[in-house]
This record gives sequence, structure tokens and C-alpha cells, in this order.
Amino acid sequence: MRYSLTFALPDTPGQLLRVLEPIAKMGGNIVSIIHERDRVGDVYVPVSVVAEFPDTLLISVVLDELRKMGAEVLEVKEVFRKSSLTVMIIGDASISEFFDYLDTLSVSRMEVSGSSSKQRCVKVDLEASEREVGNLLKRLEEMCDNHGFTLLKPIL
Repeated sequence: MRYSLTFALPDTPGQLLRVLEPIAKMGGNIVSIIHERDRVGDVYVPVSVVAEFPDTLLISVVLDELRKMGAEVLEVKEVFRKSSLTVMIIGDASISEFFDYLDTLSVSRMEVSGSSSKQRCVKVDLEASEREVGNLLKRLEEMCDNHGFTLLKPIL
């Protein structure tokens, strides 16, 4: 899992290295560090670290270790990787019906063709976190099965 951690570090040499050590010790892989030297407030510097951990339980161990060290952790949040996929839906429905059916999904873009006939083709661009893609495709399959639409899925 990938996490973003934001700290308020004292503006003294070695403080950044000090908070990175527990992350490395628990197998964390540093993805990025944003050290905001231009936003120095009082004697603290805001620092954001994005790190990947092999196991979700390790973030708790890292946070406990950081708190024991006296590090001021301002924010911790999980960072989700997004996947984009495009599907085609073919069926006998009005444009508004397609919008209604797709309204509950994470649609980033939709193109409709075949407006003069009853048979329409809808190209749908979707976004979801990597772990939600399977569930999203399953919901699309169920929707298409329930309404007699044909679903053309991407090869994953």
C-alpha cells in the first residue's frame, strides 16, 4: 500500500533522515519527498513523504515508532492508484437511459453514436482505483445483462 505522511520537522540538520529511518526499517520504499523550505513557520518545516509498504499493517508500526521518537505527524492518508479503462456498450436505449444507468459509476467521459437509430453505441471512459477495477467491470456486466446491452470490455 502507498501512504502519504506529512510531518512538522524542526528546522535543524538531520531531522528528515531521522523520520525516514523507521520507514526504511519497516521495508518502506520512498516514492517522493516534498521538503517545503519556503514554508518555514516558526521553527518547523512541513515535509511530505510518500512511501509504499509491503503490508498495510506496517504503517501502524511506523507511526508508533515515529510518535515514540517525538516526531509530529500532521497527516497520514492512503494514496490510491487509479486505473483508466474504456468500454463500449451497445444497446437499444435512449441517451438519457444510458446516462441514468452509468450515473452510479466513475465515468470520466462518454461518447454516444447512432442517435438516429434505436441501436446506440456508447464509448465510456472510466476511472477507478486499481483494486476496484474488477468490481466496476462486474457491475457493468450486470447492468448490461439486466438491460440487454452488449458490453465490449478491454483486455486487462
